[in-house]
Amino acid sequence: MSTPGNRELYEMVQVLEQRITELTGWRHMIEGEIEDILTTVNKINESNFRKEDWNQMIQVLARIKALNNVSLFRGMM
Repeated sequence: MSTPGNRELYEMVQVLEQRITELTGWRHMIEGEIEDILTTVNKINESNFRKEDWNQMIQVLARIKALNNVSLFRGMM
Protein backbone atom coordinates (compact mmCIF):
# COMPACT_ATOMS: atom_id res chain seq x y z
CA MET A 1 0.00 0.00 0.00
CA SER A 2 1.39 3.36 -0.94
CA THR A 3 1.38 6.39 1.30
CA PRO A 4 -1.06 9.17 0.37
CA GLY A 5 0.30 12.22 -1.40
CA ASN A 6 -0.03 15.81 -0.31
CA ARG A 7 -3.25 16.31 -2.27
CA GLU A 8 -4.93 13.28 -0.69
CA LEU A 9 -3.82 14.37 2.79
CA TYR A 10 -5.17 17.88 2.14
CA GLU A 11 -8.54 16.45 1.04
CA MET A 12 -8.67 14.22 4.13
CA VAL A 13 -7.98 17.21 6.38
CA GLN A 14 -10.74 19.19 4.64
CA VAL A 15 -13.24 16.36 5.16
CA LEU A 16 -12.27 16.11 8.82
CA GLU A 17 -12.57 19.88 9.30
CA GLN A 18 -16.05 19.79 7.76
CA ARG A 19 -17.07 16.95 10.07
CA ILE A 20 -15.73 18.83 13.12
CA THR A 21 -17.77 21.89 12.09
CA GLU A 22 -20.92 19.75 11.79
CA LEU A 23 -20.33 18.08 15.16
CA THR A 24 -19.66 21.42 16.84
CA GLY A 25 -22.99 22.69 15.51
CA TRP A 26 -24.75 19.64 16.89
CA ARG A 27 -23.04 20.10 20.25
CA HIS A 28 -24.18 23.73 20.51
CA MET A 29 -27.73 22.73 19.58
CA ILE A 30 -27.79 19.94 22.18
CA GLU A 31 -26.32 22.22 24.86
CA GLY A 32 -29.08 24.74 24.13
CA GLU A 33 -31.74 22.06 24.43
CA ILE A 34 -30.28 20.85 27.73
CA GLU A 35 -30.22 24.40 29.06
CA ASP A 36 -33.88 24.85 28.09
CA ILE A 37 -34.79 21.58 29.82
CA LEU A 38 -32.93 22.56 32.99
CA THR A 39 -34.63 25.97 33.01
CA THR A 40 -38.03 24.30 32.72
CA VAL A 41 -37.21 21.82 35.48
CA ASN A 42 -36.03 24.64 37.75
CA LYS A 43 -39.25 26.57 37.13
CA ILE A 44 -41.30 23.48 37.96
CA ASN A 45 -39.28 22.91 41.13
CA GLU A 46 -39.66 26.54 42.17
CA SER A 47 -43.42 26.44 41.68
CA ASN A 48 -43.66 23.26 43.75
CA PHE A 49 -41.63 24.75 46.55
CA ARG A 50 -44.03 26.03 49.19
CA LYS A 51 -43.20 29.01 51.39
CA GLU A 52 -43.40 26.81 54.50
CA ASP A 53 -40.77 24.49 53.03
CA TRP A 54 -38.56 27.48 52.25
CA ASN A 55 -38.86 28.92 55.77
CA GLN A 56 -38.18 25.52 57.32
CA MET A 57 -35.09 25.10 55.15
CA ILE A 58 -33.81 28.57 56.12
CA GLN A 59 -34.34 27.79 59.80
CA VAL A 60 -32.42 24.51 59.50
CA LEU A 61 -29.54 26.27 57.73
CA ALA A 62 -29.49 28.92 60.47
CA ARG A 63 -29.56 26.24 63.18
CA ILE A 64 -26.50 24.49 61.75
CA LYS A 65 -24.78 27.89 61.40
CA ALA A 66 -24.70 27.75 57.59
CA LEU A 67 -26.29 31.21 57.45
CA ASN A 68 -25.39 34.42 59.21
CA ASN A 69 -28.04 36.90 60.46
CA VAL A 70 -28.03 38.93 57.25
CA SER A 71 -28.56 35.83 55.11
CA LEU A 72 -31.26 34.63 57.49
CA PHE A 73 -33.11 37.95 57.22
CA ARG A 74 -32.86 37.95 53.43
CA GLY A 75 -34.00 34.35 53.26
CA MET A 76 -37.09 35.01 55.34
CA MET A 77 -38.12 37.98 53.18
